[in-house]
Amino acid sequence: MAPTVTSVGSIRSQPISAAFAVQSKHHPEPSPLGSFGAKTPIQRQRLHDCGIALVFSAILVRVVTQDRPLGVFEWALFFIGPLFIAAALWRLARTS
Repeated sequence: MAPTVTSVGSIRSQPISAAFAVQSKHHPEPSPLGSFGAKTPIQRQRLHDCGIALVFSAILVRVVTQDRPLGVFEWALFFIGPLFIAAALWRLARTS
């Protein structure tokens, strides 16, 4: 008979090999909803790049269309936003 391990607060016991087969909390199994279901690192990177391009585009549209004068943060986004969009589009083109 194989030795068993009983977890604290549990009535059920399991073999030691099954106890060590449980996924670690540091490396959980990928969720089907994590990164919108991307299965490979390249797909995950492409989804993040699309998100970056969309978010910074929306921020730029908001900054350009507002009526009040631009503050320091808006000016920073106005100049840094296109750099992030260009970088995301460049990485999308390279990984296609």
